[in-house]
Amino acid sequence: MHYLLLLAVMCLTFTGCEPHYADCFPYHDNGRPKPVVAVLPMTDCSNAGLCWDVGEELTKGIKDNLVDRGELFLVSDQTIAKWQPKGCNYFGADLNFAKGCGRAQYVVALELIEHEVIPYKRDEITPLYPCHQRSCNSVLLMKVRVRVIDVRCEKPVVVLQEIFPSNHMIPVDRENVDYRECCWGTEAYDRSAFGGAHARLVRDIAQRIECAIGLW
Repeated sequence: MHYLLLLAVMCLTFTGCEPHYADCFPYHDNGRPKPVVAVLPMTDCSNAGLCWDVGEELTKGIKDNLVDRGELFLVSDQTIAKWQPKGCNYFGADLNFAKGCGRAQYVVALELIEHEVIPYKRDEITPLYPCHQRSCNSVLLMKVRVRVIDVRCEKPVVVLQEIFPSNHMIPVDRENVDYRECCWGTEAYDRSAFGGAHARLVRDIAQRIECAIGLW
């Protein structure tokens, strides 16, 4: 009886997570605690020119993927918003900013530095996600700067820092899309070239973050 009561209290304690998240519990089924991670809002320096906040879209996608995979426990958006230092260079030499974000053991900083459509030229762009059995005239180039900081010890340590490329061929029949109408949040967006490319990007980055934290 006491065990059931304790379990109920713990469930209520952790139901303050985002409604989308399928697994907000901080422990694995065997009782082992999950690494606690603060994923900071992605900065968009790409000049993508879209009518929504691409950084917000990609940040949410990465968090959704991480929680759905169930290997990490994420610090809440509310905790990050209260803690997040203003005007800080998350990719500079000073790592002290990363300390003190709730119970976070790792802090993830993200920056979208490229989001551009260019003409497709065979064998000139690598790596490249192809569009099989469909003609293509253009490619969406994306690059995200990723930094994962381990803050478990007194002195924070960078365990991952890289520029993550994600390039996607755009089929001819998906080139002429008005993203003011087919924007993030609409049903049509998920079937669009940008929607598919962004979905692949956030899945790949989520897996990269897990690798850096030593889960693979």
